[in-house]
Amino acid sequence: MSLRIVSCGPGVTVQDLGRIGHRRHGISTAGAMDRLSLARANALVGNTPDEAAIEVTLATLTIEVTDAPICLGWAGPGFGATLDGAARPDHAACHLQPGQRLTLGPVRAGVFGYVAVAGGLDIDAQFGSRSVHQRTGIGGAPLGPGDVIPCRGNTPLPPLRFLRVPPRRSAPIRLLPGPQADLFAPDAMPTLLQQSFTIGRVFDRMGYRLDGPALAHRVPAGIVSDGVLPGTLQVTSDGRAIVLMRDCQTTGGYPKLATIITADLDRFAQHRAGDPVRFALATRAAAIKAARDVEAEIRSVPSTLQGIADWRDSGWLLSQNLIGGVHCAPGDDPPSFGP
Repeated sequence: MSLRIVSCGPGVTVQDLGRIGHRRHGISTAGAMDRLSLARANALVGNTPDEAAIEVTLATLTIEVTDAPICLGWAGPGFGATLDGAARPDHAACHLQPGQRLTLGPVRAGVFGYVAVAGGLDIDAQFGSRSVHQRTGIGGAPLGPGDVIPCRGNTPLPPLRFLRVPPRRSAPIRLLPGPQADLFAPDAMPTLLQQSFTIGRVFDRMGYRLDGPALAHRVPAGIVSDGVLPGTLQVTSDGRAIVLMRDCQTTGGYPKLATIITADLDRFAQHRAGDPVRFALATRAAAIKAARDVEAEIRSVPSTLQGIADWRDSGWLLSQNLIGGVHCAPGDDPPSFGP
């Protein structure tokens, strides 16, 4: 049982929740940029939250089922889907027969989306994870047209499910002071918290550069390299901020003014170039509580699934808020939706 990549943009990789416990050996964490969306895609097909899935970045992905029926689920803010050209709702699952094609994207909002396979991808783990780290090649390489992905599959196919996902709140991204906050000028932290910043044009799974006012150093910018983590906000010698992301290195020599709390890193990752971003300080206690709340939300995703007994059910159709309405619902097939 397998899937074939028909077409895709850059940055399409296999990701799970990442490599935990290996940073001391110089091995990056990697893992899904948006863990909650990964958990939703997996829940839609009956997988556990940590199962590996296909991560899509901005561009369109088209995949084809090769040799056996399969169930696919997709999730991510603003990622629509079509099955053989017929529109499907966001945050949903469908059964595919050999030869059928699912297209995810183009993205309407956010950056990252996920496609999960019922039963999971049949890929060997490296250092406890199936996540691809592009710069080292650990876990493999980005996917491209013609690549075939083996799947474990799941028989019988799970029932169709969908999720009602509310828009993510636009609250400020919360920070904790960094270990070198005292090496910055007195106005550096107020500038970060009070002035306007946007996501720069240079951003990837390793880091996001921020455009905005310079964050002044009190002493020369260089330090002895020490540990960094996803979410670290380091500042270059010319005062420019870089937020390190899931594929970041394990040590760095730029002073670290702040760190994005774990609970807000997924939300930050879904900002694209030019998007404004606001920051606010959090307490350690608030950061711990927020992290626990996010983990609880990830565990609770399966309990929020809703079944689709009949794609022609008026209650389900009304729940989709379809502006264009249903224009075709023949037989027992899922309907296609107007634009």
